[in-house]
Amino acid sequence: MKRDIIDMRIILPGRRVMNSDKNIYKKDVNFAELASQDVEFKNILKPNGQVDFSDPDSVQQLTKSLLKRDFGLKLNLPPDRLCPAVPNRLNYLLWIQDLLDTSTPSPSLTDDHDPSRQVVGLDVGTGASAIYPLLGCSHYPTWRFACTDTDPHSFTYARQNITQNNLSNRVRLLQTNPDGPLLPLDDLGLDT
Repeated sequence: MKRDIIDMRIILPGRRVMNSDKNIYKKDVNFAELASQDVEFKNILKPNGQVDFSDPDSVQQLTKSLLKRDFGLKLNLPPDRLCPAVPNRLNYLLWIQDLLDTSTPSPSLTDDHDPSRQVVGLDVGTGASAIYPLLGCSHYPTWRFACTDTDPHSFTYARQNITQNNLSNRVRLLQTNPDGPLLPLDDLGLDT
């Protein structure tokens, strides 16, 4: 079966998705609503109803709460690693999907979404959160990912996040050597 392989970091999208109707975050996140649904988020919300974005713990809780509420995902992050912004990362995946939809490998090109299309995303430097595999697999049931990371600490957390969300069967995670190949396709089990 032919699969599409896309490096999730090579193509840099613009600030908006081609079809922004797909983005659940097209409007600002309603912090009051999120606080009413998630007690942990409520605990970090300031009295004025805002999030202190200069506080890493608050930013991390916002990310965890959005992933839990909107995608049913659990996330564990160490305090010394990148905490991804969920709306931005989702926007990027939606942009990739729009790009794929306009490049259907068939005799008649179409902009229609094919939900059965098999996609394998490559995430080089997936980080502790493994955000692209988590969001991608949650949002698209036919997507799979091959991910690498050179940092042992980030790798441990990425593996934990993939495992606790029951995505090990759809995400291949490989710890790589900084002096080795950037994309060890054979080790990732991908055809060249």
